[in-house]
This record gives sequence, C-alpha cells and structure tokens, in this order.
Amino acid sequence: MRLQWIAVLVAPCMVACAHSSEPAPSPLTVTQESAVLVNDVNDPAWPADLITLDSAVVTGDGRLRLFTRYGGGCRDHAAALVVGTAFAESFPPMLRARIAHNAKNDMCDALIAWTLEFELKPVRDHYRALYGSGSGALVLNIGGRLVTYAFQ
Repeated sequence: MRLQWIAVLVAPCMVACAHSSEPAPSPLTVTQESAVLVNDVNDPAWPADLITLDSAVVTGDGRLRLFTRYGGGCRDHAAALVVGTAFAESFPPMLRARIAHNAKNDMCDALIAWTLEFELKPVRDHYRALYGSGSGALVLNIGGRLVTYAFQ
C-alpha cells in the first residue's frame, strides 16, 4: 500500500519533468577551433543569435581573427565559423560564411567585445580539392564583409 502511494505522488512529477518547457539544446555548445564546411550556411541547425562583426583579418599562420560584439554577460556563449562549400566563380573564388552564435539564452544586456579565431585549414583543403594543390587565394564573404585568404 505504501509503495502505491509513492507511485501516485512521484508519477506526476516525472511527467512534468519529461514535458519541460526548456528548449532543446543547440548543436553548438562550445566554440569551434576550426572553420566548419557546410552545404548551407543558413541551415537552421546552426544557431543564429545576434552578433556584430566589427572587423576581420587573416593572420600569417592561416587563422581568421574576428573582432565581434554581442549583448549578454551572464553566460558563456559559443560560436562557430560556418563556411559554404559552393564557390562563387569570381577572381579569386568566393565562399559564403557566417558566424553561428549560440547565446545560450543569455538575457543580460552588457555589450561584450569578443575576439574569435578559427583555423582555416579545412577551407584551404576544400579549395585545393577543387582547384589543385599549391598556393592559392579565395575570398570569404562573412555577412557582406569580404576577407581575402591567401595561402602557400
């Protein structure tokens, strides 16, 4: 009899927890180290929380450094550089890219400056697979900001 009462009291709690109103976790929970090649940079599987790109530069060792800002301050955010695989036939060839930003439901409104760095080796390897090995150059179109990446 006592076991039945426990089941009656615990069951509603288990049902309530199973139907939590919390959103499903984003696929991006930590900041990526390297650019991620994708078929569609606007794929909704990648988060799209607001982030402002102030400037971008390619370092001498083939990393893309992005100087960004976002509103937040109460949680650690995550980001990835997603780069489309379809080259626009221009000179040099161009790839679309964007910052996939996961604010993790940060409701604070401090203006945070965030410098991100991404390894561009996957982008270079993708270029070489289509255009041949050796040195080359391409343009990354990151939300309208054009950044040239030249490599040996």
